[in-house]
Amino acid sequence: MEGLRLNFLKSRQRGAELATLAEPPVPEVYEEPDTEAEFSVTPLDGFRGFTRRWWVYRRWLVPVVAALLLVAVLLSTAAIVVHSRQPYLTYARVVDGNLALSFQTSGTLRSAIYGADFAVSGTVAEIDVTVGQQVAQGDTLAKLNTALLQDAVSQAQAASNGAGTALSGAQTNQDKVQAAANALVNSAFDTEQVAIYRCHHEANPPTDCVGQAESQYASAQATADSMNAQAAQQTNIAQAQYDTAKAALQTAQDNLGSARLIAPHAGTIAAVNGNVGQTSGGVNAAGNSFIEIADLNALQITTMVDQSQVGNVQPQDTVHFTVPSFKNRNFSGTVSGISPFGQATRNSVLYPMTIDVDSQSLGIGVGTAPVPTLLPGMTANLTVLTAQRFAVRLIPNSAIIFAHTAANPKQSSLISKAAAAKALDAARQMLTELQNSGADFSQEHPELAYVLVQVKGKWVAEPVVLGLTDGTNYEVLAGLNLHDKVATGEQRNWITILANR
Repeated sequence: MEGLRLNFLKSRQRGAELATLAEPPVPEVYEEPDTEAEFSVTPLDGFRGFTRRWWVYRRWLVPVVAALLLVAVLLSTAAIVVHSRQPYLTYARVVDGNLALSFQTSGTLRSAIYGADFAVSGTVAEIDVTVGQQVAQGDTLAKLNTALLQDAVSQAQAASNGAGTALSGAQTNQDKVQAAANALVNSAFDTEQVAIYRCHHEANPPTDCVGQAESQYASAQATADSMNAQAAQQTNIAQAQYDTAKAALQTAQDNLGSARLIAPHAGTIAAVNGNVGQTSGGVNAAGNSFIEIADLNALQITTMVDQSQVGNVQPQDTVHFTVPSFKNRNFSGTVSGISPFGQATRNSVLYPMTIDVDSQSLGIGVGTAPVPTLLPGMTANLTVLTAQRFAVRLIPNSAIIFAHTAANPKQSSLISKAAAAKALDAARQMLTELQNSGADFSQEHPELAYVLVQVKGKWVAEPVVLGLTDGTNYEVLAGLNLHDKVATGEQRNWITILANR
């Protein structure tokens, strides 16, 4: 072992000596060589001239890097400037869609109110309903004390019976008088005929014999007529008295029947303006009925429409609304009518409008889900649809606005004024063709316009006839095809903005 250790130490010492001969010692401080010979390469020192570190060359490295950065900045700036002179336009495509014109307002729910009042005055004996109770037409609501009313019926019945007896007696007497009168007339007629016969067969008849006989008959006829007239008059008087008594009886019976107050209409009891024991009959001094019934299935909404919108509203226009109590439910209705008498305000004129609530939108009679209870007085937030179009071509409003901007030389140079004028002339011709087609476009309120359309990589002015707009999109009546690109705006970088200042 000791021999091996000595051999290892000797080998290590020889390796260190060889390494010392192959690589000369490096001085502690580098000295710049003065002659070219000092940079020479020999087998003994190797590439001694290239063993220096990178920072030795810092005198020329920094200027080169700075120059390269400057060139890069100049090239980037040039590219940006070139790009800024070719503005990038945003665009949208012509699409098929639906268009709805509407405005929003608010109103107050109200219901049809049916008043129920006693037709006769009396003391309230009972009230059979409470506020909020559902009633059907014909249900009993309240009753009056009927004692006095029953007495009135009894008295009227007695009077009617007496009048009926008197009428029967008068009619019997008239029959007798008429029989006596007829007998008198018949007897007078026979006497007249005998007298006339004698007048014609006697040798010396009295002067004016026939005339006297006829006069006696006429007198008897007059007496009979008078008898009949007097009897008929008595009968007529008895008949009138009987009719009056019968009418009084009917009134008494009606009053007795009116002591039971019944519901004139189905609905919900909205108010009971009275108490048991008080005298009631007819509408009270405050103008309220004794019992008021609200039909919550026949609700209406009253609202005010500004004069700027009233011309767009037509009867049967659809209305959607919500109420604070059911924020997640949408209800609907239709415009019932608009009053022609506006109410002047400080800045405008408002017109009252009435809306009929669609009971189907309340869920009445549909399924078993609970029906929302909309109550009179609730505030309704309304959206009134004044026009709807389905499956029409649409473009964004921004396309029209940008096209006008693009034709203004102070703001853009994309198209010339001449190009814009030419497009408007073409749009005018399109409108003429539409009007000559026989279709009625008066409700569309056509407008002439132009848009920027991309053709073979360039943006050009194209004519278009516009219809209704909802503030976001326009209806296209003529011009453009489905999926055409229309410019809607321009994206500018900061260099372009500075250049245009």
